[in-house]
Amino acid sequence: MGKKVAKDVTVKGATASDGTLESSLRALSARRQFVISSISMGWQLAGAVLIPVIIGVKLDQRFDSKPSYTLAALIIAVGGAIVIIKNTIDQVNKQQAEQQQEADRKEKS
Repeated sequence: MGKKVAKDVTVKGATASDGTLESSLRALSARRQFVISSISMGWQLAGAVLIPVIIGVKLDQRFDSKPSYTLAALIIAVGGAIVIIKNTIDQVNKQQAEQQQEADRKEKS
């Protein structure tokens, strides 16, 4: 009656008893985080590049100054894209550091 029964939980062949379950879950979490960050960054980059370029083309059409505003808008778009990429990398690094700290706390317990 007082016996504890160990249940093995499996994730793609990993069991709780052999210690690889936790590493498999961490890898799955990292992949999920990468996909979400990539999709988010993709939409942000699309907007950051397309909006200024479209505005530059419209200004060139209105003032009849073919490449001037479009090139200026493209330079602004590249600067914005660099900021977006840097912020995304910083955000992912911060999330990974928090997850690592949490995993370290769990190991100590």
